[in-house]
Amino acid sequence: MPNFMPADEKLIEEAGKTARHYLDQILVEPLSELGLLAKDRISAWRFKNQVNQILKTKEFLEQRGVDPMVLIDGGKLSPDVIVPILEAGSNTNDPDLSHLFAGLLANAIDPSGRETVHPSFAGVLAQISGHDAQILKMLYDRKRAIQTGSELFSPIPYDELGQTLGLTGHALALANSNLDRLGITQLHGDSTNTEMSLSHFGISLLIACLGSIPVKNDRVTLSPS
Repeated sequence: MPNFMPADEKLIEEAGKTARHYLDQILVEPLSELGLLAKDRISAWRFKNQVNQILKTKEFLEQRGVDPMVLIDGGKLSPDVIVPILEAGSNTNDPDLSHLFAGLLANAIDPSGRETVHPSFAGVLAQISGHDAQILKMLYDRKRAIQTGSELFSPIPYDELGQTLGLTGHALALANSNLDRLGITQLHGDSTNTEMSLSHFGISLLIACLGSIPVKNDRVTLSPS
């Protein structure tokens, strides 16, 4: 996943201004009044993560042809869903997890995707790791590759997940335990033939994060929903 943040401090400040201006056009209250993107109030690391998340979201929305000025015509957005996503997303710089946060933010902003976003989703993403995010995207991608245009999801053999993603047995077991705890995934089968699939809640979460974002992998280009 591309990182939109430049290394130079001045360029980072400029990127922050771009990100701030973009969301200030959309939200009822400016980000500065909400305590967001204020570098003196949050660490430099979290500031970079917030800016990166907003710039990724901006790119996703531009790919869909969503113009923030058009959103203004329908009334500016309340920060009640947007702010929790920004705050939770600022605590990671993992590219796969940041991608999910940016996708969730894009759908929360986009009128065509807004109804897919539940207020709880930001808090759920805040509890998963980069490995968890890799597993979820693999489960979602397999569905889109095999059942294009359908809402059917194909389970993936447990061992295949670890091998494809290069995860150790311990890392895979830890990710599975956490995703199961959150009610996002479920295991099927027995000790000799175990598969993992998304739960109904997991499907809803990933549709909100990835449902309208073009994603590419080695096998297939996944079309927008």
